[in-house]
Amino acid sequence: MQQAGIGIDIGASKIVVSMCKNDKAEIILNQEGGRSSLFCLGFNNKERLFGVAAEGQFTVTPENTIHGRDVKYVIGSEPSDIYKKVWDPHMVDYDGDLRFSVEYKNEKWLLHPEHVLTMLLNKIKTEIEISTKLTVMKAVITVPAMFNSAQRFAIKNAVLAAGIEVERMINDSTAVAITYNLERHNGDNKNILVFDMGEFCLDVAVVSLSGNLVDVKSCGGSLEIGGHTFVLRLVEHFTQEFEDEKKIKISNDKQMMARLCIACEKFKKMLSATFEASYFIESFYKGEPYELKMSRNTFERICKDIFHSISHKVLEVVRASQCIPNEIIIVGNGSRIPMIEKMLSDYSDYCQISKVLNYEESVAIGAAYLAARTTSNTWKIKRLEVKECMSLSVNVLLDEPISKGILTVIKAKKQFPVIGEATYGYDGSMKLIFKQGSKKFGIVPINENFLIDIQANMDENGLLMINLIHHNGQVNILNHQSSSEQKIKEIQTKEEVFQKHEFEYKKAMELKNDLEKSCLGYKRTINSKEMKNILNDMEISEASNFCQNLLLWIDDLAHPEIGILNQKREELEEKCGKIIELGKFKKEFDHANLLLEQNDCQEAFSVFISLKNRFAKYITYEQQYDLQVKCARSLFGMKNYQKCVTELDDIFHKLDHDTQVALCIDVLRSRGLCYFAMEKYDKALSDFGTVLKHRVDLGLENMHKQCEVKVMLQKINQEIERARKLTPLFRITESNKILNDLLSSEDLRFLINNGNDLRGQIHLMLAANNIKIKCYELAIQDCNHALKYSENHIEIWKHRVECFLELKKLEDAQSDIDALETIPEFNRDRLKDLKRKLEGIRYEEFKSKFENFLEKESYDLASNVLQRVKVDNLEKTHKLDYYCKAALLNFYQRKFSQSIENCTKALNISKKHYDAFEIRARCHAALDEFENVIKDCEAAMKISTDDNFYIKELKKNAEIELEKRKKAPGFISSIKNRFFGSWEQPSLPNIRPSPENNTESDADAAGQQSDEKNDVPHYAKETEASKRKKKEKFCNECHVHETKSDSDVDMETFEKL
Repeated sequence: MQQAGIGIDIGASKIVVSMCKNDKAEIILNQEGGRSSLFCLGFNNKERLFGVAAEGQFTVTPENTIHGRDVKYVIGSEPSDIYKKVWDPHMVDYDGDLRFSVEYKNEKWLLHPEHVLTMLLNKIKTEIEISTKLTVMKAVITVPAMFNSAQRFAIKNAVLAAGIEVERMINDSTAVAITYNLERHNGDNKNILVFDMGEFCLDVAVVSLSGNLVDVKSCGGSLEIGGHTFVLRLVEHFTQEFEDEKKIKISNDKQMMARLCIACEKFKKMLSATFEASYFIESFYKGEPYELKMSRNTFERICKDIFHSISHKVLEVVRASQCIPNEIIIVGNGSRIPMIEKMLSDYSDYCQISKVLNYEESVAIGAAYLAARTTSNTWKIKRLEVKECMSLSVNVLLDEPISKGILTVIKAKKQFPVIGEATYGYDGSMKLIFKQGSKKFGIVPINENFLIDIQANMDENGLLMINLIHHNGQVNILNHQSSSEQKIKEIQTKEEVFQKHEFEYKKAMELKNDLEKSCLGYKRTINSKEMKNILNDMEISEASNFCQNLLLWIDDLAHPEIGILNQKREELEEKCGKIIELGKFKKEFDHANLLLEQNDCQEAFSVFISLKNRFAKYITYEQQYDLQVKCARSLFGMKNYQKCVTELDDIFHKLDHDTQVALCIDVLRSRGLCYFAMEKYDKALSDFGTVLKHRVDLGLENMHKQCEVKVMLQKINQEIERARKLTPLFRITESNKILNDLLSSEDLRFLINNGNDLRGQIHLMLAANNIKIKCYELAIQDCNHALKYSENHIEIWKHRVECFLELKKLEDAQSDIDALETIPEFNRDRLKDLKRKLEGIRYEEFKSKFENFLEKESYDLASNVLQRVKVDNLEKTHKLDYYCKAALLNFYQRKFSQSIENCTKALNISKKHYDAFEIRARCHAALDEFENVIKDCEAAMKISTDDNFYIKELKKNAEIELEKRKKAPGFISSIKNRFFGSWEQPSLPNIRPSPENNTESDADAAGQQSDEKNDVPHYAKETEASKRKKKEKFCNECHVHETKSDSDVDMETFEKL
């Protein structure tokens, strides 16, 4: 949590705490919502009481109630310093140290006044941290101006013991001046008189305000005068009046004096509001009331000396300041007495009286502003400067044997911090008694001749430290800090004991209340209509009587103890809780069984698990067994077999295998069924085998046999898988050995006898392995065996087709392909591939026959060969070759149109085929289609530029003939006869592959190209005699047309053609 600084006003009757939020001081509310916490602490045999609760027991046990006014009066003081009687019936002198004697938990406790204040500050600190969500670490503390160093040290010790660091200690009147300067002053230079009379003391100060500077010129007051001083004067008056009237002495009656003190406090407030007041104290003495009656004039008369003292203190401070106040600021609850305001107005003709500040809160608010200097964002708060002065002088009383004297070390009215020095010498022994004001705070005995230097140092908090330096170098230090640390530790140790006791008491009360609440709840539940339908009359009566007796015991319990309450709680749970919980268990268990019978396994399982968790400590061993069995059954119905097995394993391990054999057999049977459903047949086989040894179960015998088959099947499948994994590693021989061993194994025969024939699968794997090592005959044999034992004919026929094709057994391959074609499940693309492969092999056989017939010029036989080819099943290269050969055959048969059609089909497959363009050009020339001749020749010339002499000549002659046709149409027939007449029986042309990549057919358009090269193989080669004969014919024709002489055509050119 974030740290925060606060301002604390420790008053005689109330403690007010303030904190700066958003640069504005605000009062922090206490736990009850009040703006201040009553400074009162009470004790009883059970706990400590704070504030209003402690005030409430004051009239009953005043000896165990401590008020703040008593604490502030004696804190930091010695018994000899008590100069007036304080109404405190429990103050004792413990070895020269004043302490409060109280009774707590039947024990006597002697408490330091600092410890009492620490207790209240601890409670206030806790409330602040809870309400603000901040950690209280530092605080500015306000004290009366007349407090000496010892009293200030005592206040600081109490605050430190509460875990709060003291950032600064300032006078109450200074805090009021800070509040006035920041909230009511406009910033001009101004002198004010602060009059603060609380319940315990009087503070008067003259303060100079100049911007952010708060400068205290002089301060004073009295610890003898306060609001409670007037109350004590009224108590004395009415006590004397009652004793004179009744002739009875009541001053020794603690309770009567406590009631009278409270009544006089209220009576004083009534006199401040009216001129005459009357107040009745009910049952004051022997049940009779007593009336307090007095006028304001009488009150002022009996308190005349007090008012005179107040007036004297004010004048004394004003004279010491040597300045004239411009305004009088009145605060403090004691200042509400009308006579005080009248008295101040009589002495303040030169200034006005101001009541603009809150009487109770202005001191704490000023302290909060001072605490916020380091965290505030406001320039006015950040630069706040406070200067205080001493109200008491520091003197040394020289207690000599012959005479006495006083040595002043630090004079009053000096501003903090102050340093004072003095030197004194004496021949003999004496005592140095240090006093601040009228109170002693240290005694130093001197037992020899000495010359001593006294150095006094007082810091800004008014804390004094004195060093005594002897002439021989010895140093004595008079410092309250050394004793403070020991006292703080003692206070904190005692406070831990108190807090431990209170924690135990609160816990015991919580246990008591919880026990009573549980007891009433059990009693109500047992007598309910629902439980009456579940429990019997004896159980209901027994539980009701136990609850009734326990409630009576709780009512009579005065001092609850944690151990006894826990024991009673256990008895209640054991007696009533167990009966009720078992009744609830029975009801919900029956409901879950009903759900399980209705096959609502999920909901039933949820209920069973809930019962298992909630009633584990109430149900018996048999009920736990039934509950676990039902959980397992629910899981089995949910098909959550793994969790079901876990639950059954837990049940099985808890059973006694020697005495609870029947239960063990039931669990094993259920677990075996789970394993069977999970296909863990080896574990199911083990559980079923154990069950069948102890009982006959026909249904289980069948499942046991199935498990045997499944286990054997898994074993063989593992071997098959091992053989399959060896195939990619080129360990086919080892794989075949494993498969052949399986074919002859006893395990396989066992499976065959039980309807699981794996021979077809094994033979199929052997066939695949033999294909990889090219043992096609063996593969065919394995395929034939596989057909006998397996229904997977598709794979078998596929493997066998591959073998037949490799062995060129085309008829057998065709038979298997036909069989595959009848199976719709077989891949159609794969079927087409097989057909193409088969027709490719056939085509190679047909091609050799065709070329043989074509060489022999047996055109009819060649045509018959081509007709037997199934063109649709051929691959592209074979189709291209087929169409070129058909075109060439048609050319030789002078079927030019059919030749052109086949050439066009070839060009649809490959648009860059040179031979197809050449044959088509010849056919177009034979049909007098010279324009098409020119186009095909140009296309052929683009494809190949190396050997195109004949194409060029053909194109040239076609162009000539085309021109002549335009001029003399009758000349065409003679040119045709002369140019083509000698080619009636042309020889085979040299059909060459396309030099570039062939594109695909028009049917595969979209710009895709084929990577086919060398589509058409080289056909028959011409002999030298045939070449020479053709040359002679060519030369004769050229001579007739006078295109070239015989000598112009050489053999090289002719060969190119």
